Amino acid sequence: MRTCLKPLAIALAALVGVVAAAEPALAVSLNFNSQANLVQPSPFPQNKQNEPAIAQNPTDSMNLVAGANDEIDEPPCTASSCPFTSNIGTSGVYVSHNGGASWTQFSAPAGGDNSASFNGGRIHTLPGFAKLARQLGVPNLISDGDPGIAFSRDGVAYYSSLAGLRGVAVNFEFITVSRSTDGALTEHGGTLISPARNRTSSPPGQDCVSHLVRQ
Repeated sequence: MRTCLKPLAIALAALVGVVAAAEPALAVSLNFNSQANLVQPSPFPQNKQNEPAIAQNPTDSMNLVAGANDEIDEPPCTASSCPFTSNIGTSGVYVSHNGGASWTQFSAPAGGDNSASFNGGRIHTLPGFAKLARQLGVPNLISDGDPGIAFSRDGVAYYSSLAGLRGVAVNFEFITVSRSTDGALTEHGGTLISPARNRTSSPPGQDCVSHLVRQ
């Protein structure tokens, strides 16, 4: 994520220089590098995040919610591999209430209605998937990344995610949406909005959650 931000930072820095030259009295202060995810010790993969998404609350411009594929709850790598593990979710949630100057990562107790974790007895990904698995009668159902995030006009946050069937099916995913009514301080469990589909078809992502919010 940091590597992707560098070209943008360089471009913005150049823009700031142009603006400063045109308006000598204008004071600009920008922070190009705010850590959103929790910093984890080595080894990989608990510091691995990718495919980020972000949305701004229309009722509170300082409230931002971001998501990414996040392996924070996976076990550390072995000498030979970094395998994904059954019952471990990978849809990370990050929240800012000061316009992105600082972030917190969502956390909830592991087990019960939630998936499992190898990170201190707490999950740091979307909650409620163990409950959804029981409701659907599908064991090992977990959040499986590809985040899409949007807010409704009244400030309800929606997070669409794939839901994987590790140990049950290969190359098929459900599509789920989680929601929060308090700026993602708490997250309600996932709701199934699509049956299993082949992962080689078009990705659901933002189109899916945007369609839901428009309803």
